[in-house]
Amino acid sequence: MLILHSTASHLCYDPPWLLFVTNTLFVGCVSLLVAVIAGRNYQVSGRIKMLLLGAAMLAVGLSGTVAGIVRGLPGGANLNVTIYNCAALLGALLHAIAAFILAAGLHPQTAPRRRPLLLACSYTLVIVFIALLMLGTLKGVLPLFFVQGTGATFIRQVVLGSGIVLNLFSFTAFLATYQRNREPFLLWYAGALALTATGMAGFFLQHSVGSPVGWVGRFSLYLGELYFLAALLVAGRSAQSSGQSLDDVLVLALNGADEKIRTAFAHATIGFAMATVKGHFIDINPAFTELTGYSLPELQQLGLPPLIHPDDREENMELARRMLGGELPDFTVENRYLRKGGEPIWVRKSVSLVRDSDGTPRWTVALIEDITQRKEVERQLAREFDTVTRLQKLSTLFVHDGNLQSVLEEVVEAAIAIAGADFGTIQLVEPETGDLVIAAQKGFPQWWIDYWKPSAHGKGTCGAAAATGRRVIVEDVEQSPIFAGTDALEVQRRAGVRAVQSTPLLSRSGQLVGMFSTHYRSAFRPDEATLRRLDLLSRQTADMICRLRAEEALRIQAMDLQESRQEALNAQDALLLLNQELEQRVQERTVKLTAINKELESFCYSVAHELGGPLRSMNCFSSIVLEEYGERMDREGRNYLERIAASASRMGHLVEGLLLLSKVTRREMVRETVNLTAIVAEIINELAAQEPKRRVETTIADATWGQFDPALAKLALYNLLGNAWKYTSRIDAASIEFGHLRRGSESVFYVRDNGIGFDMAYAEKIFLPFERLEATAKFDGTGIGLATVQRVIEMHGGKVWAESEPGSGATFYFTEGLASAY
Repeated sequence: MLILHSTASHLCYDPPWLLFVTNTLFVGCVSLLVAVIAGRNYQVSGRIKMLLLGAAMLAVGLSGTVAGIVRGLPGGANLNVTIYNCAALLGALLHAIAAFILAAGLHPQTAPRRRPLLLACSYTLVIVFIALLMLGTLKGVLPLFFVQGTGATFIRQVVLGSGIVLNLFSFTAFLATYQRNREPFLLWYAGALALTATGMAGFFLQHSVGSPVGWVGRFSLYLGELYFLAALLVAGRSAQSSGQSLDDVLVLALNGADEKIRTAFAHATIGFAMATVKGHFIDINPAFTELTGYSLPELQQLGLPPLIHPDDREENMELARRMLGGELPDFTVENRYLRKGGEPIWVRKSVSLVRDSDGTPRWTVALIEDITQRKEVERQLAREFDTVTRLQKLSTLFVHDGNLQSVLEEVVEAAIAIAGADFGTIQLVEPETGDLVIAAQKGFPQWWIDYWKPSAHGKGTCGAAAATGRRVIVEDVEQSPIFAGTDALEVQRRAGVRAVQSTPLLSRSGQLVGMFSTHYRSAFRPDEATLRRLDLLSRQTADMICRLRAEEALRIQAMDLQESRQEALNAQDALLLLNQELEQRVQERTVKLTAINKELESFCYSVAHELGGPLRSMNCFSSIVLEEYGERMDREGRNYLERIAASASRMGHLVEGLLLLSKVTRREMVRETVNLTAIVAEIINELAAQEPKRRVETTIADATWGQFDPALAKLALYNLLGNAWKYTSRIDAASIEFGHLRRGSESVFYVRDNGIGFDMAYAEKIFLPFERLEATAKFDGTGIGLATVQRVIEMHGGKVWAESEPGSGATFYFTEGLASAY
């Protein structure tokens, strides 16, 4: 329909002023602007592509403006068409050459000193060409291109058709380059070429200047010019966001990249980045994004300096300044980057500077490799080497010096270095007291040392480690039950201690000889590798301490032996004589003591026997007086008389106890196999019969036999079971147990109850005659029972002892006094 309408002359609308205005605005201004920018970029980069594009746009812009001017002259239609079509062909040819170079990946470049001259010549030739076209057309030298109302001539169609084909070729080349580079500038430029080709196709079909199809062509041409302008705007925006210049963006867009290089860039396993000399990112590959966690837009907003760890930033910036200043062609550095989440990573970065042919810095290229794992391995190896070195130094110091204090001070230094600690101490066990005493330390004030010196078992981490023989680690003293609620927590706070570990120093036999501790200012837990190194140090230190102490003991012993050798030789004869005298004295004393003991026992028996009669009389007559004359006496008198009777009764019980105790020592002991199970059962039944209302849970071991005197064994068991029965009388769920166990090759018998118990601090006193503890004083008794038990067991050659806690009952153990069990 457009072709048919274009043949109708009455549809033509082509006022000369309109063509001049539209061509000047949409073709002349835009094309000339692109030509100026391309020319400036050529002077910077020296790329022939930029020169060709600038000349092409200059030809289009000048021809468009000139064509608008000559349209109003006589024969203006032919002048307009001839000048524009020929200039459009020139522009299309120059675009095609530039597109070919671009698509082929070629980068021809001219020397800086030749660029101004070549630019001036090229643009001058274009201007001369347009001027010659106009002059040749006006003079009629050039063949006729267009006849208004008839249409284009054959030569004009050839020229215009060639321009269309060349623009389509350029469009295809630019589009293909965009597929590789993905630069928005190329896409917009390709669109402009396509619209230009479309506009030329409209001119190809018109028969009259101003016809509808001609205006369609003009519209496409003007839109194409706007696309050229949009391409420049897109490049400018890219330059602003990346921190580059417009020239840099155009050079990167038009230079393109080889497909293999682009593929390698995208699939490289190490990070690759391009940045401006000011540190603004231009491009990165996926490996760089994976390494840092940042996308390209984020990095373009962030910039390079914040990506570098603050401690490494100044060194990086100094190397970059030296490279930009020409002192370094490139540099390689190992430093830390900060990932997007703030996590530091170690990288190895190789940076090169890209310069123009005139030496002007354009941008930097960096290869970044993650070396975090390598750095960790290096750190571990360095620590292992440091540990071995320090252990070797300790051994050398030990061998050459032999001074314990010097060795301990070096151990503290080594422990702090190996553990990465802030303070350290080493404590030794005092042989006399078993306390841990600080022998060497580093970093602590005197008041802190005074607090922990000496440190008994159970105090702090050292006490806890000493009690178990194992290392104790407190990651945070504020959260540790070891320090909770103790004044030690405040002491650690004042000293700046937040974490601590204590490692026991054990001899080869497992005996605790000391403790070294490392302390930290912040919450911390050493890793397993560090703990293994501390174990090595502890074993070596313990061996050295044991050896030094042994050597010191040997030296002292040798000196003592040397000093006493002569004395021993001189005193040998005197010692023999003295031994004889001592043996004689011992025999004499033994005879005297035996006689005195017998006299004492006889005296005690006689006294007890003689006191029995008067005490019974006192008790009897007191009872009679209370019964017969109690009503005649006042309350105070009766109270006095009752107290006399009670005292007489208690004295009677004490006398009976003395008699019993005396009888035990006076009778002959006959040891035989005794059924202790039967004796215990008999005694329990007798006690239960005396208090039938009591409910006591009893446990008696079956078939328990022992080598005892039967009567004495029953006497001892009666006292033990009687006490258990008595001291559980106020317990709701009372229980009494008799049993036996093995201790080595010896049988141990025991009586256990859950009564009132007693404090073990008074364990020795309970076996003394007439001694009664505060807790047992509330119960009836004479204080003779346990003394009798001890006397019986010792007569058999055995031992008796007790274990108890107040309120938790008591357990009394005794043995037969034999080496073998039955």
